[in-house]
Amino acid sequence: MSLDHKRKKMMGLVKKRSLSVLDQIINEDESMVDQINKIDRDLLVIYEPTNFIGHEGAEVQMALSFEGSIMALQGSHYREVKDMTAFEFITACNLVKQQNK
Repeated sequence: MSLDHKRKKMMGLVKKRSLSVLDQIINEDESMVDQINKIDRDLLVIYEPTNFIGHEGAEVQMALSFEGSIMALQGSHYREVKDMTAFEFITACNLVKQQNK
């Protein structure tokens, strides 16, 4: 499934869920709970959850990417990278990307 298709499907389900919740509130209809729970299950399977555990986890990959960015900036003769503010760091990364195009 493409990202656009997933996004459209998710938005459709979110809209359907919102309308179902409103119907349940307005009509005080407890039978809508099963329909809402089914929509919730459908929403949960659209995207795979991000794995944070292990050497391939998102947290480790983000840390490695950050350290790689620091090395690239230090190699580009920028001032002490670890003393930069977040804005300075992002700006420096963008400048290095532009220079490497």
